[in-house]
Amino acid sequence: MSHVDLLVAGEALLALLAPGGTDPARSTVLHPHVVGAEVNAAAAVAALGHRVAWTGVVGHDSAGRRICEHLRGRGVDVGLVRTDPTHPTGLLVRDSTPTRPVQVDYHRAGSAATGWNIADASRAAGTCPRVLLISGITPMLSASTRAATAALVSACRDDGTTIVFDPNVRLTLGLPDRWRRVVRPLLRAAHVVLASERELELLTESSADRATDDLLAGDAHTVVVRSADATSRAVSATGTIRQDPFPVTAVDPVGAGDAFAGGYVSALLEGLAPAACLSRAAVLGALAVTVAGDQDACPDRDQLRVVEQAWSNGDLEAAR
Repeated sequence: MSHVDLLVAGEALLALLAPGGTDPARSTVLHPHVVGAEVNAAAAVAALGHRVAWTGVVGHDSAGRRICEHLRGRGVDVGLVRTDPTHPTGLLVRDSTPTRPVQVDYHRAGSAATGWNIADASRAAGTCPRVLLISGITPMLSASTRAATAALVSACRDDGTTIVFDPNVRLTLGLPDRWRRVVRPLLRAAHVVLASERELELLTESSADRATDDLLAGDAHTVVVRSADATSRAVSATGTIRQDPFPVTAVDPVGAGDAFAGGYVSALLEGLAPAACLSRAAVLGALAVTVAGDQDACPDRDQLRVVEQAWSNGDLEAAR
């Protein structure tokens, strides 16, 4: 495999979504979607024309085949994905509504993705990516994925790759103490951190501002912090840039953070100024909530140009 712009590592799952706020237990229809923090971001970056590869493991089953075919169709290279004949692809079942907390039932314990290992990571590191995007979810899946994540980050750092880390804290995978023990070291290893205020507070047991200052005193050159009101700020040695959210009509809030990460990384790959990186992240995050599927609103280059132009002119109806 040739060198890639972006490498992502993590679990992809097949999601079965009940439409329109319907309780999944009562719905007669469940729509399949490919989801996963890292692959959602990967799809967003690939849609904008960048070379993107995903490393992970799927089961030898219809869900695994569907995931690979879907991502290949989205422009994501799946040549690094290993198929496990003995463990299934992970699944989740959820509803989709912006008016109350989303109900999610995960079926991922012992999934094929938990077997992603150091050998897989070593093979992936050979792509010499410009950027590696990882989340805290991957090392929380198993001891094997924890070791593989550490190995991949170390190898990529040695090769000069920019490490982008999104904690993506999901307490269904473990209590806060375990998240701090497993995931907090990755904060220190990242060059760019994309996190919510709550995630920084949970992982560092300090305020988000204090955590940001501590990270910038280490290897991080930028810390992007998302607030509960959907505003965001990018903090670096040169100062703080702030970004308001773009108001859209939300259909499903899930996937906004992953699209935000994808937008930021795509702009980073293009060498855009920090303000432009943050603005694109906000655009993609806003678009993501206008549809039910996590990846269904990923714009291509022309679509992004239209939306950015419209919104810069104050036309907030462009993506509603």
